[in-house]
Amino acid sequence: VRADWLASQGRPFVTSLEAALTKAQLATKSPEMYPDAWQTLAESHLRLARALAQQPKLRDQHVAAGLSAAAKVFAINPNHALGLFTQGALLLLRAQTERDLNVRRTVAQSAAQALQRAIQSDPFLTHDAAPLLERARASYTPSN
Repeated sequence: VRADWLASQGRPFVTSLEAALTKAQLATKSPEMYPDAWQTLAESHLRLARALAQQPKLRDQHVAAGLSAAAKVFAINPNHALGLFTQGALLLLRAQTERDLNVRRTVAQSAAQALQRAIQSDPFLTHDAAPLLERARASYTPSN
């Protein structure tokens, strides 16, 4: 929330996202298997990847780490709606930055599938997921 507020004010916010990442990592250290902690970690990586879009190496590292955290969500709860949403957003970001057209299409299809499953699992996510789903579909559907 702090990072969102800082960004809306045009102020530097990456440090705030990094602090959130540290807290999310700490939450995953709990002996209890808590999918929301892993989803929060995946979301933190997603936000950092977006914020570091102009730094491809760091962006790609955060996307990979976010997808790894999302995989841990699904090991606990395969139908975790917010985890599916975050996974879809991470895959879409990966697709949008992929140079190989065939890989881009495949990753975009995976993003669309995750986003569609998120909406099916929790229709309240439709407002946020629908625009991403549209972009994912546009990434693999041939233009007329």
